[in-house]
Amino acid sequence: MGCRIIPASPEKYAAGNSEESKNVSCYTRFAQVLVMTIAVSVYGPAGASTMSGERIKQATDLSADFLIRTQNNTGLFDYDISFKTGRPTGKASIVRQAGTGFSLAEYLAATQAPHAREPVRKVLDALQKRSLIFRKNSQWIVGTGRSISKSRTGATALALLIELNYYRTTGSGRYEAARRAWLNGLLALRLGKRGFRRTPYSRVESPYFNGEAWLALATYQDTFRDPKIGEVLAELDDYLVSKYTKKPDIGFYHWGVMAAAVRYKNTRDLRLLKFIEDQTRAYLEDLRPKFKPTHNTCYALEGLVTASDVLNASWAGSAIVPALSQRIQAEAEKNLDFQLLDPAEVAEPPQRRRGKPFDPNEYVGLYYARSDKAYSRIDYTQHCLSAFLKMRPGERP
Repeated sequence: MGCRIIPASPEKYAAGNSEESKNVSCYTRFAQVLVMTIAVSVYGPAGASTMSGERIKQATDLSADFLIRTQNNTGLFDYDISFKTGRPTGKASIVRQAGTGFSLAEYLAATQAPHAREPVRKVLDALQKRSLIFRKNSQWIVGTGRSISKSRTGATALALLIELNYYRTTGSGRYEAARRAWLNGLLALRLGKRGFRRTPYSRVESPYFNGEAWLALATYQDTFRDPKIGEVLAELDDYLVSKYTKKPDIGFYHWGVMAAAVRYKNTRDLRLLKFIEDQTRAYLEDLRPKFKPTHNTCYALEGLVTASDVLNASWAGSAIVPALSQRIQAEAEKNLDFQLLDPAEVAEPPQRRRGKPFDPNEYVGLYYARSDKAYSRIDYTQHCLSAFLKMRPGERP
């Protein structure tokens, strides 16, 4: 294209190099126009956005209330529903269950809502019951059943994150023993000086679990300033920054950016700031360059909004900021439209053989998986709750 301008480095921007900090790449210019064109074609003329602070507040309150309603007597959540049949699929994932608890704990931390405390405690109680001793009594890993092989690193990391948010919000030491055991279990799931095992006996890393575990340890360190965990994180920072700079991964992106943001807050290491920018550029240019109006993308919005917050606060001269802002606007508007607000839009499903009577009012606040509005699963609502909490005026998880 012949017009690429090399953007300022964070070091030069921090030093006040105003000329280089204003440089914008050809991609950024193109992406601005492209994403704005998409947003205008889908949502109307610029300036006509209905994505007000009050709408975002409503969205988070409704989705939190939905998740609380769908919490069952096990302390976990009704997993999914097909609106074509009015029934769940029968599938489940302990990682998504724990992730849903994490989003509720974030909601509690951001809003201090009293009615969210007991549901978060119920999730923590449920995850304690599903914790198994790994190699030592002091090491817990979260799974399903009584089989170590069915435990998951991601579920263990998310259990720790739920407890940390609960502790940071309430100051309660109720789950202190579980916190220590999940921390020790998570550390035991690490592969030497590399990332984290997908399962306890696996030698394969998972990009999702690498990001979730990094965020859990970063949040633990942000809370307690433990020298030993600080040493682990310094090593882990080096490894994960190197690994995912070489090969960005869509599963790692949002968790990794959220983790890097916490680490940057604590260390002020400019390398982490550059990593956030590079990962976000990779998302916009390579991983998901096309805006998809039919897909729920709240998982990515978590990372995009986090990146925007960090870059605008610490490196507003980054060349990707304009395109990033436009992409967030388009993605947020689209995903808000995936939330069920009016139960009248839910058609009565075919006659079912079992289960409780179908009541569409129970589903108000959930997020659909796609624009066809035929299916919903708890993690779609989880990620949307987490993403829009980061956009909620005056409040942050």
